[in-house]
Amino acid sequence: DEEFCLVKRILGKAGNNMRRIAEECNAKIRLRGIGSGFLEGSDGKEANMPLQLNVSCVSFEDYEGAVDRVATLLKDLYKHYRRYARSKGVEPPDVKVNLEEVRRDDLKLDLLAMKAQR
Repeated sequence: DEEFCLVKRILGKAGNNMRRIAEECNAKIRLRGIGSGFLEGSDGKEANMPLQLNVSCVSFEDYEGAVDRVATLLKDLYKHYRRYARSKGVEPPDVKVNLEEVRRDDLKLDLLAMKAQR
């Protein structure tokens, strides 16, 4: 829904939401995919994938903190969107945080195995 301005709400005023999480957690956070406005590669186009937030950190502790903060932000936005949709007379879709972790071979980290041990 363009009127809800999801991307702007994720980023925060002047990018403050992303900047705060990045600074607090020593993280690199990128909003990518369709509708993100993030232009990639030599062709300067958005990635042809669903809208997503990518989080990268050097330490696993920082990574966990960044993921928790991003999840909290998104859950809050989902709550606001449900209220917004109902105010428009529309039943909001069931949305949830979908976390996909990828192993970093260059650091010899297997995040999926570490997650399984938690």
